[in-house]
Amino acid sequence: MKKIFAAGLCVTLMTTGASALELTTNGGFETGDLTGWTSFEIGTQTFDITVDTNTGSFAGELFNDFPGQPLVVKQANIGVGLINPGDVVNISFAAKGSGTVGGVAFAEFFSELSGGGTSASEILSGGPLALLPDTYQTFNFSAVAGFDVSGGVTLQLNAVAGADIGSTSRLFIDDISVTIDAVAPIAGDINNDGFVGIADLNIVLGNWNLNVPPADPLADPSDDGFVGIADLNIILGNWNAGTPLPPAVVPEPTTLAVLGLGGLAMLRRRS
Repeated sequence: MKKIFAAGLCVTLMTTGASALELTTNGGFETGDLTGWTSFEIGTQTFDITVDTNTGSFAGELFNDFPGQPLVVKQANIGVGLINPGDVVNISFAAKGSGTVGGVAFAEFFSELSGGGTSASEILSGGPLALLPDTYQTFNFSAVAGFDVSGGVTLQLNAVAGADIGSTSRLFIDDISVTIDAVAPIAGDINNDGFVGIADLNIVLGNWNLNVPPADPLADPSDDGFVGIADLNIILGNWNAGTPLPPAVVPEPTTLAVLGLGGLAMLRRRS
């Protein structure tokens, strides 16, 4: 049975050390319930809240005694619109557990497509988690987002019972975190490629003297509803800010003025 414990997206800017965007919802189970988690349970499999914690008041507990079947819980499709292809994703969680007759536990990471399917998948640690039965350990991993993350990313934790009768897997999890580096936006970088240059200027000039809509909203960084001098000044005032994508050749604003902006004073302003 699939269970989804929904909540509104909660993105937290963490300011300890390097700034990072926290993508999980209720990763520490401190709501006292399973909000933010999706689980797939069969028969006697269970996913519940426990007070046997690493930190705080609550943690999650998976128990699987269904032979040959996994018990999967996940933070599913998180970071939609925030994570980009190739981003480094930092994953950490505390866990302990044990298995009998071949029972094990895994952590897996997926880059999701918006229409279903994945562009990348990875078993974190390369195999079953090396768990202690009575003591939480903190596991830390870095993964690279796939070429398409239009559906966000998913962290999946899996308690797997072996095929033999009597096999069990018990997994305790707490303090789950999935983060990406928080990059401060660059004024004038309207195409969000990390650099203010020709591509941004072309967006403004391609929508020049138009109201928004029908003009592309990206062409109106001044957010005044019109593409004109105010928007151009934001681009030129931040020219060459950021890091260009190689091997781009980026003219200086003075060159641009000669090439295409010499008649700027003749352009109609917003009335």
